[in-house]
Amino acid sequence: MITRHDDRGDTLYGAAPLVDHGGYALEVIDAPTDAYMGICVATNPTGPCPKIRAELTTPQVRELRDRCDAYLEDHQENR
Repeated sequence: MITRHDDRGDTLYGAAPLVDHGGYALEVIDAPTDAYMGICVATNPTGPCPKIRAELTTPQVRELRDRCDAYLEDHQENR
C-alpha cells in the first residue's frame, strides 16, 4: 500500500484521497500521537474545506473491514 505524509506528520494511506461522484474525498489516516485510525471526509480533496473526522479503535477498524468485505461479497455478482 502506498502511503503519504501530511503537514502534521500523519500517515495517509493510498496514493491520493478516494473521491466520490459528488466530489467528497475520503482519507484513511494514522496519526502517530494516538492509537486511533482516522477516517476523514472532506468536501474538497485538494484544499482547505469543512472536514468530518472519525477516530476508530483497532476493534472498530476490524469491524469496518468486515463490513466492507461483506458488501463486496454481496455485490460481486452484480458488478
